Amino acid sequence: MSILSDSKGSGANSGPALSIDLLAGVARHAAEQFRRRVKGLGLTGAQARILYHLGRADRPTQAWLADQLAINPVSVGEQIDKLAAAGFICRAPNLEDKRSVLLQPTAAGRKAVVAVTAIGRQIDHEMLVCLSPGQGTMLRECLKIVHENAGL
Repeated sequence: MSILSDSKGSGANSGPALSIDLLAGVARHAAEQFRRRVKGLGLTGAQARILYHLGRADRPTQAWLADQLAINPVSVGEQIDKLAAAGFICRAPNLEDKRSVLLQPTAAGRKAVVAVTAIGRQIDHEMLVCLSPGQGTMLRECLKIVHENAGL
């Protein structure tokens, strides 16, 4: 007899799947699809996510990116260095805070942002095609609530 079940064979393994497990599985699948596709742009998944966020932000800094991506600032800095060396982003002085620099996509970076966003939208479409439009909208709204509630 399993420690997770009672003498009748029911227990922790019966009932609905845990939301955490469902979310983790979907997230792993989406992240793998994303990594595989952005590789064709010469980007890693982390670099593509950085560009995506830079394309949506007003006056982003390295600290802001680290917070948005829930990644260590040093790791973000390493990716920023690689993106800058590849010509996707540049640094500009932050006149409001001399301790930080602003990050801006270059022309090549802006093209990559468009491509990365299109890849993300395509993956969204493929993953949600099994839902009605209303269900897809409801799922996004529910995920936004859970995201905000978790402080993300």
